[in-house]
Amino acid sequence: MNKYRPLLISLLGLCLTASCQLVDRFLNGDVLARAGKDVLYSREVLDLLPKGCSPEDSAHIIRQYIDSWATRCLLLDQAENRLSKEERNIDRELEELRTHLLVYRYEMLYVDSKLDTMITGQECQDYYQENPQSFISDTYVITCRYVGISLSSPNLQVVKKLFFSEGQDDLEELKKVCYSSADKFFCYDDWISLEDISRELGQSLSHCEDILNGSDRIIIERDGTLQMVYVTAKVLPGQVSPFSYCREKIEDIILSRRKQELLANLERNLLNEAKSSGKLIIYKSE
Repeated sequence: MNKYRPLLISLLGLCLTASCQLVDRFLNGDVLARAGKDVLYSREVLDLLPKGCSPEDSAHIIRQYIDSWATRCLLLDQAENRLSKEERNIDRELEELRTHLLVYRYEMLYVDSKLDTMITGQECQDYYQENPQSFISDTYVITCRYVGISLSSPNLQVVKKLFFSEGQDDLEELKKVCYSSADKFFCYDDWISLEDISRELGQSLSHCEDILNGSDRIIIERDGTLQMVYVTAKVLPGQVSPFSYCREKIEDIILSRRKQELLANLERNLLNEAKSSGKLIIYKSE
């Protein structure tokens, strides 16, 4: 405990208005606080302090923990004193919770051991074509290029000239200039949501949607930086999103279905085996 003495002295000076006797107890790792019959020891609080935490921050963490701990203890004390015997009886709820947790853990263990995670491109394509309504976009899905460059950059005019060009040579030249001069430069050849671009721009999604309603370019000057987006292809809201954009979502759906099928088979097999072996007997009512 000696190695904590300088820090603890600082903490106590900042956040505890305790007596000298309580200070001694804290430094010796004894009782830090009491709430009714519950006791909080200083060693329990010390474990919460991150390495390198300043005395001020540590004091704040300790004060918050003490308040939270005391509130929890006092509320529990009130509950035990104010609730009836029947209301305090939680054996049934605890047993139900235990049952739920154990069943859930076993199901996850079973699924992990049986689940086939290999998903072919054809499976994804089939699902995409059979369920187009599941992939209708609620915003623009686009391919684009993006640049953020200082308004004071000596290459600003070069970038502005090349950025919206369709020529491959110009694009290669643009990449070279941007890699050395721009703060950020991306070419999104695969489909992304306009929402991702709006966050990069620091603009609202609705503002970016309004711009794209009649243009393929977004140009914003903000905080001494010129941000430009050139949309090379787009799918409008209400249209079906491209397959490559939906691929990850489709794989998640297929895996989820396989998990549900495994669990359904597990339950069905358990019931059938229990009935066959006599472990499960269902008595018919008259």
